[in-house]
Amino acid sequence: MIQNGHPANYTGLTDATLSQALSDDEPVTAFESNERARRPMTSEIVRMNRMMGLDAVLDLVDELAPTGFARIEDVLDPAEIASRINNHKLPAGYARKVSA
Repeated sequence: MIQNGHPANYTGLTDATLSQALSDDEPVTAFESNERARRPMTSEIVRMNRMMGLDAVLDLVDELAPTGFARIEDVLDPAEIASRINNHKLPAGYARKVSA
């Protein structure tokens, strides 16, 4: 699978979560707990990446303006861009929303 997004950021977050669990629980319990906590988020990220993730915005802009453009706002509504970014970021655990 081709990775999209920033897997290193996600890996750092999950490593920190696992590290905390290991300091609080027995290893088997910590790994099982970590697996239950991360699997839904990871599954959603994989599903979204298979749909090209944020690269879909680039493809859409290229389709709408094949000869180029001076301002992205002339091609795609900033609210649409923000919506697509948020739809990708929020399931990945990024709390901060992007606004238009």
